[in-house]
Amino acid sequence: MGDARVNDDHDARTGTSRSTLLGYAVLRANFDHSAPSYLDNFNAFVLDALAERYPAAADEAEVGEAIRTTFGLTIPDRVVGRLLRKLAKGGRAQAEEERRYSLTETARSGLQSLRESMSNFQSRQYELLGKFTSFVKEFHDESAGLIDADPGAHLQAFIERYAAPLLRRGVAGQRDNASPWGELQGAEYLVGAFVLHLEANDAATFSYLIDAVKGAILLSVLEIGPGDLSQKLSNLTLVFDTPVLLSALGYQGEMPQRAARQLLQLACELGVRLTYFEHTGKELSGVLDAAIVALRNPARSAEALRAVGTHFLDVGATASDVAIEQTMLHANLQRLGLRSIDKPESYFRYGLDESALEDLFKSKLPTQRESTRLYDLESISAIHRLRRGNSPNSFERCGYVLVTDNYGLTVVARQVDERHLWPLAMLDSEVASLLWVRSPAIADDLPRQQLLAAVYTGMQPAPHLWMKYVEEIERLQARGGVEPDEAIMLRSQPEARSALMDVTLGDTSKINPESVQVIVDRVRANLSSPYRVEADDARAQRDHAAREAESARQAQEELRKNVSGLRAELDELQSQVLARDQLIEQRATRRAYRIRLAVVITIATTLVLPVTLQAIIPSEFKHVPTAITLIVASAAVILLVIGILGSFIPGTFWDWLGPLERHMAKRIERRLRTSAALPPRAGR
Repeated sequence: MGDARVNDDHDARTGTSRSTLLGYAVLRANFDHSAPSYLDNFNAFVLDALAERYPAAADEAEVGEAIRTTFGLTIPDRVVGRLLRKLAKGGRAQAEEERRYSLTETARSGLQSLRESMSNFQSRQYELLGKFTSFVKEFHDESAGLIDADPGAHLQAFIERYAAPLLRRGVAGQRDNASPWGELQGAEYLVGAFVLHLEANDAATFSYLIDAVKGAILLSVLEIGPGDLSQKLSNLTLVFDTPVLLSALGYQGEMPQRAARQLLQLACELGVRLTYFEHTGKELSGVLDAAIVALRNPARSAEALRAVGTHFLDVGATASDVAIEQTMLHANLQRLGLRSIDKPESYFRYGLDESALEDLFKSKLPTQRESTRLYDLESISAIHRLRRGNSPNSFERCGYVLVTDNYGLTVVARQVDERHLWPLAMLDSEVASLLWVRSPAIADDLPRQQLLAAVYTGMQPAPHLWMKYVEEIERLQARGGVEPDEAIMLRSQPEARSALMDVTLGDTSKINPESVQVIVDRVRANLSSPYRVEADDARAQRDHAAREAESARQAQEELRKNVSGLRAELDELQSQVLARDQLIEQRATRRAYRIRLAVVITIATTLVLPVTLQAIIPSEFKHVPTAITLIVASAAVILLVIGILGSFIPGTFWDWLGPLERHMAKRIERRLRTSAALPPRAGR
C-alpha cells in the first residue's frame, strides 16, 4: 500500500481542515449510489483504517478515530460498529475478543488504498487554498488576516454551515448562533465572495470545491441516519413556506430560483407531494402588495431593504408588472407542480397550545414582524395537526414537513412537542440533501445550486446593517457630502449594496463616516464607469459609422463612374446600331427606287415607243404582222386609260408607284438584316 505524504509545514499552518476537505472529495469520488446499502460506501474508510493497523485489531472507537485523523471525516462510533460487524459477516474482517476487529489476509491482498486516491486530490487541495489566499489578498488585502492562519478551516466551516448544514446539527442537535442564519460576515463573506469568483472564472477549481460539497452532504446524511433509501417517498408531503416559494417563483433573484426549482424537480421525480398552505398563498400576495408599494416610491422603500422589492427594482419592473404577477400567482405555483391545501381544523384534539407557541416565537425571534410570526405559527400548528400530534424518527414516514429557509423557524419547531421524533420544519438545504443522496444522478447539479443560492443570499446586506448604512447616508446628505439624487442612488442601486458588503464584510461595527465615504466613492466610480463605457462605445460606433459612410460614399462614387461609363458605352452602341439600321434602310430604299425607275422605264418603252413609231412612220407598219398591230393598239389603249385615270386620281404614274416602292424597300431591308444575322426591326 502506498502512503500519501504531505508537507509538514503546510499541515501545521492549515490544521486538520486540510484532511477534512480532502476526505469530502475522496468520499464523493468513491461514492456508489448503486451500492446495496448507503452504509456500504463507508466500508472503504473502515478497511483503510484496519489496513493501517494490520495485523493488529481495533475496536469501533479506534477505527473511528483513525478515520477522523486520516480523512477528517467523523463517522459515529455506532455506525463504525455496524460497518465492522457487516465486514466480518462478509469475510473481509474477523471479530476478536472485546469487540475488536482485524483485517483478513484475503481482504488485505485485494484492497485498494484510499490514501492513494487522497494523494491524487492533494495538489488540487493546495491549489484551492492558494487561490483562496491570493483572492483575499488581491481584493480584500486589509482583511487577509482573517483567514491567513488556516484558510482551509474557513472553507470547511463554510461548506458545513451553508452547503451541508446537517453536519453542524443532527435532527436533535443545536447549531451555533454566532450570527443569524443566512448572513455572511467577516471570513464567511470572504469565502462567499471567493466561491462566486471561482464559479465565474475558474471552472476546474470550482468543480473540485463542488466535489467537496457533495462529499460533505453525503456525510451529513450519515450523521442523522440515512434511513431506508430504497423506501419510496409517496407518503411524504412537503409543505413549502413563503420564502422558498418566492425563490422558486424567481422573485428573489436568479440563483435562489435555480436552487429552489431543482429542489422541486427532484422531489417530484422521487414521488413526493408538493404543497403550500392556503394562508401561505395569502402571505405571498401580501409580499407582492408590499413590492408594488416599493416600486411606486423606490427612494423611500430602499430605506427598508426587502429581497423581493429589491429584486423587482433591480430588474426594472414596474408596479403594473408586479400586479400582473400577482394575478397569475396561483397559476404560476401550479406550473411548478405545487397545489394548495387547507390547514386541518382539529385544534383541540391533538393538544397544541398556540399561545405558548406564539410566546416561543417572540422569545426566539424577537425582531420578527408580527404578520410573519402569525403566518409561521399557523404553519407549524397545521403541520402538527396533519401529523395527528406525533411522528416517527424517519424522514420517509413522518408524513408532513414544512420546508423553509428561516433557521429561526426550525429552532422553534423543534421545541413544539417531544412526541415529534422528526422535526416539523426543516431548512430547504437540509431537505435537498436528504433527497439528493437518494438519487444524485437525477439532480447532479443540485448541491452546486444550493451552494450558490446560499452564497448569493448571504452576501446581501442584513436589515440592521442596511439601516445603519442608510442613517449614515442621511447624515452625509445633511452635511452636503452628497446631492439628494445621489443619495437616492446610494440607497437603491445594487452597486451600493455590493460596495457596502465589500467594505464592511457584513459587519455592522465597521459602519462609520470613513467607511461610508469609501462606499460612496466606489459607488460613484461604479455608476460612472458604465456611462464612460457607454460613451466610449458610442464614440467607437460613431467612428465606425463614419468610416462605413465614407466607404459607402467612395463605393457609390465608383459605381457612379462605372454607370456613367456603361451609359456612354450603351449610348455609343445604340448610336452604332442606329447608324447600322439607317444604312441598311438606305440601301433598301435605293434598291427599291432603282427597281421603281426600271419599271417605269420598261413600261414607258414598252407602251409609248410602239405608238410613237406608228405615228411617225405609219408606212412601215402597214406590212407588219397582225399580232404586232394588236400589241401597238393595246399599248395605245393602255396609255389612253392611264390618261383618263390621271384626270380622276391625283399625282402622276410615278407617284402611283410610290407605295409599291416603299413596300418593296421594307422587304429588301428584312432580307438584308436576315443575311446579316440581325433581328427584324420593330414595326418594319
